[in-house]
Amino acid sequence: MAGADFEIVMCPELLAEITEVLTTRERLRRWISLEDAEAYIEMIATLVDLVPDPPDEDLGVRDREDTYLVSLVRNNNCDFIVSGDKDLLEWELQEPRCIAPASFIELT
Repeated sequence: MAGADFEIVMCPELLAEITEVLTTRERLRRWISLEDAEAYIEMIATLVDLVPDPPDEDLGVRDREDTYLVSLVRNNNCDFIVSGDKDLLEWELQEPRCIAPASFIELT
C-alpha cells in the first residue's frame, strides 16, 4: 500500500492531550524544543479532520481514560486506532483494531 491515502481523525480532547504532553513534560525538551513542539501541534491541528469530542460511554476498555479514543474511531468509521498504548494494543475486544505506529507506517 505504498503511498496510500489516509485521514487522521482527532477530537479536541485528543489534541489537548497531545498538547499537554508535548508542552509540559520537561524531559521531552531533550528531543524537542518548546517552540518546535508548539509548531508541531499547530501543524497537526491544520492537517487532521477535527471532529467533536465523542460521548462518554463504557466500552470495556482496560484503561477507562482510553474510552474516548475508541468512541472517537467508532463514531467516525475509522479503520484503526494508531497508538503505542499497551492497554489498547493488548485489549482483547479491539473494534476497530489498534496498531502501533510502526505497523501503520508499514501500511502506508
